[in-house]
Amino acid sequence: MLLVDNFIHVGMHPGNILVRSKSSRKGIFKSKPHVIFLDVSITAELSKSERVNLLKFFKGVACRDGKLQQMHVEAIKTT
Repeated sequence: MLLVDNFIHVGMHPGNILVRSKSSRKGIFKSKPHVIFLDVSITAELSKSERVNLLKFFKGVACRDGKLQQMHVEAIKTT
């Protein structure tokens, strides 16, 4: 969600998502399945600088570079 839509849901896990393909009510959800989010209590959109720093932090994790991780966590805290 972050990379495509710049949307973060902090508590997202399979127990919070349902896919509904049929309805008990006539006419609702008739044509396509719908995604239903049960708990969206903590959601956010990041600013451009927060997003860039978070992606660079993930790069530091992937590269096992602790200094890069620290630098971008600090940058996120100050934005």
